[in-house]
Amino acid sequence: MKRLLHHWYRQKAAKLAYQRGVAYARQSDHLQAIAAFTQALEKGYTPREDAIVLRGVSKLAGHDQAGAIADFEQVITIHQPALADKTAPLRANFTLAKAYHHRGLLRQQAGNEAGLSLIGQLRSPTGADTLNPITIAPCCL
Repeated sequence: MKRLLHHWYRQKAAKLAYQRGVAYARQSDHLQAIAAFTQALEKGYTPREDAIVLRGVSKLAGHDQAGAIADFEQVITIHQPALADKTAPLRANFTLAKAYHHRGLLRQQAGNEAGLSLIGQLRSPTGADTLNPITIAPCCL
């Protein structure tokens, strides 16, 4: 019983730290948001990926691009085994999509061709600057 209460209390404290991080991020107090998200992760906040992505976004807003990329890479790495399993059904994972999105934008800003490769695949065959819905549709199902 005591162990259950301890776990429950720890999860509540982690959730409060996460919510504090969201509030700080909305107020553009990015240093406090980063600290709150880190505290939530240390206390075992679940789902971890949500806190990591929001911490990465706060780092990005605070001009820590290397730290932001590291957080986005961590989320992508967490999901690699599920992405590698071609037999598993795809399901929408917006946290993972946000991590890929932000990492791609940072790579694009840095002139890194690896960040542009996915964007290039989504362009229409004519080379127009619009996205090809036929190419996008399978990944969004």
